[in-house]
Amino acid sequence: MTFGLFGSRKKKDCVADLLEEVVTYQQLVGHISKAQSLQKLNRFDEARQVILDAERIATSYLNRNPNEKKAHMMLLLLHREADAPDRAEPIIERLLNSNEFQLSDEERGGLSGELQNIRRQRQSRQRTADGPRGFTQVYCCANCGRLHNFVSMPCPHCDWSPQTIEEMARSIVLSNSNFQISALLILSRELANGRGADDVVPNLLDDGKSYLSDPKQMQGIEQVFSLLQRTEHRNHRSISMARECSNCGDRILFSGTAECEKCGVRREQTEANER
Repeated sequence: MTFGLFGSRKKKDCVADLLEEVVTYQQLVGHISKAQSLQKLNRFDEARQVILDAERIATSYLNRNPNEKKAHMMLLLLHREADAPDRAEPIIERLLNSNEFQLSDEERGGLSGELQNIRRQRQSRQRTADGPRGFTQVYCCANCGRLHNFVSMPCPHCDWSPQTIEEMARSIVLSNSNFQISALLILSRELANGRGADDVVPNLLDDGKSYLSDPKQMQGIEQVFSLLQRTEHRNHRSISMARECSNCGDRILFSGTAECEKCGVRREQTEANER
């Protein structure tokens, strides 16, 4: 992910500045590639030295161009490829939260997604050694009760998504960060039976307000909610399309099935008609 390092500029830079930018970027990419090759050969000390050299190049360029967005993104790229999320996180936060940088919607979406991924991976690493293996974040949809993996996208089962920052906070509460999977399954069953999430979880409203009262948690919730709003139109997914025939409604056991076993209609035909 290069975050559009060499997109168009609003003002014309001198040739020397542009050349310095291109040369610095090429040096970083070359160092990263070399370090990755050394790691594959188990030459870790040499790979570490190459990364340190690359960091000096990126830091030097940033010191000469402290207000240049792409200088920060180059250092971010290095930390990302060097698997140093703790060093990448403050750079992303500054890019997202500072008014000194003009970010395109694509850049802001990519940075927000990267920040969310870093924080999710940190939660996974912080799990205790005796915790469950293969940990992943699971959310219970506050509308239909089905379990899914992302609150930054509409629910793949019912297409519902949080419409306010308060609903987003409550949606984040309804996850295995706060409940055991067994409790989420009970919640899922009760919601499927028509009960409301705040009825099944009496403290849900207060827990959501508590999340929003913490500045750090509030910042994370705002970023996830912003990502949802920007990308919602691209992320409408319907699991029913993979598990039932849109022509006759019969259940499809294998999502790769070319045609319905009951009515014989080819799936691509019905999906084309729907589009």
